Amino acid sequence: MRPDGNAEGGLRCDVVPGSPRLIVSTPSAIPEGGVAVREIVEHPRRPGRYRVTLEGGARYLVTAGGAAAAGATRVGALLDAEGRARLEREAAVTEIVDRALASLARQRRSRRQLEVAARRRGADPVLVAAAMERLEAAGALDDLVLAEAE
Repeated sequence: MRPDGNAEGGLRCDVVPGSPRLIVSTPSAIPEGGVAVREIVEHPRRPGRYRVTLEGGARYLVTAGGAAAAGATRVGALLDAEGRARLEREAAVTEIVDRALASLARQRRSRRQLEVAARRRGADPVLVAAAMERLEAAGALDDLVLAEAE
């Protein structure tokens, strides 16, 4: 093995901390400039939501704006670590928004009720706040209208 962690013949070996496993991969499996977007497809049952699939199989369900913010605008686009982190964040916020919309479709709820429900499911408070802001900006969540209706 060479000092840079690469074995002769172009294989890379990594040890996963806390795991007895050794991961061996070819150089093509570890992209130098980032990970490439393999596919972008609109979700068949959720209009306005897009499945972004990366090389390696990771999938994220995001809005068009979320995909654009992460740099996943076309097949073949390379995402660096920051772009992939942004895509993961957008997918998490989109999931919180979708669950909140489903809850609002069943019954009127306040921002606080939706926040508590999301946190019970283990969502990050920062992501919950971002999701609630999106809902309020879209007009789907308004505590004043809820208070007047009661």
